[in-house]
Amino acid sequence: MSNSENVKKSCIVALCRTSLPENIGASARACSVMGIDQLALINPLCDTKSPRVQALASHAFDIVEQAVIAPSLDDLFGPQDFLIGFSNRGRE
Repeated sequence: MSNSENVKKSCIVALCRTSLPENIGASARACSVMGIDQLALINPLCDTKSPRVQALASHAFDIVEQAVIAPSLDDLFGPQDFLIGFSNRGRE
């Protein structure tokens, strides 16, 4: 297995408190395109099985079905050596 394959297999894309089902579907699809098959949903605020999730995930819905759902980001810490975080600005 190449170094890039090892990196892909060790990556987890985590979405925290996602309120829009479309963001889950689009993220799963982006994961699939990049060769990342691990998605974690931390305290999602929407229905993770919504038809809108499936519509945007398209052929990557299996990534959503296998996603880890956790109550907090702390519950996902473990063997990951490197974490990168992104945030959305607050909504009014």
